[in-house]
Amino acid sequence: MAGTKGRRGWGWIRQLPSKRYQASYVGPDLLRHRAKTTFSTRMDAEGWLARERRKIELDTWTPPAQRAADEKARSIMLGEYADRWIENRNVKPRTRSSYRDILRLHIDPQLGRVPIKNLSGEAVRKWYTNLGNEHPRRNSHAYGLLHAVCTTAVSDGLIANNPCTIREP
Repeated sequence: MAGTKGRRGWGWIRQLPSKRYQASYVGPDLLRHRAKTTFSTRMDAEGWLARERRKIELDTWTPPAQRAADEKARSIMLGEYADRWIENRNVKPRTRSSYRDILRLHIDPQLGRVPIKNLSGEAVRKWYTNLGNEHPRRNSHAYGLLHAVCTTAVSDGLIANNPCTIREP
């Protein structure tokens, strides 16, 4: 609406009481999307709106919140996520200690620095093969822990499917 304060040709910019600027727009999904941060200048807010508009025009647009979640998932390493997973389990202290040892000794050395988003079935199979055949029970426990962590990562939306697909570990 021309002449309405804060309204532009496309998108919306308003100055907050903090003197910072908030930018938003209605996306192709007909929902209002706001920048994840506020801007110190109006020009910065206009730049963000222009970049969002360009993504829509190029048909590469996804909601900003989804892009932020995808970026966060890319940056979470398997070792970090598994460590938090262990902390959030309602298990006895001895079980928690066992999980930590398995993670530290058998999962972290090869897979701990892999971004959880990039964990593949091939990487899991290679890791499992490198555990060797001398300790089948230990290997089974390590695989079970990794499988459980990845199942939670799927339900958290960090990965599309569980890469742990070995039939008989």
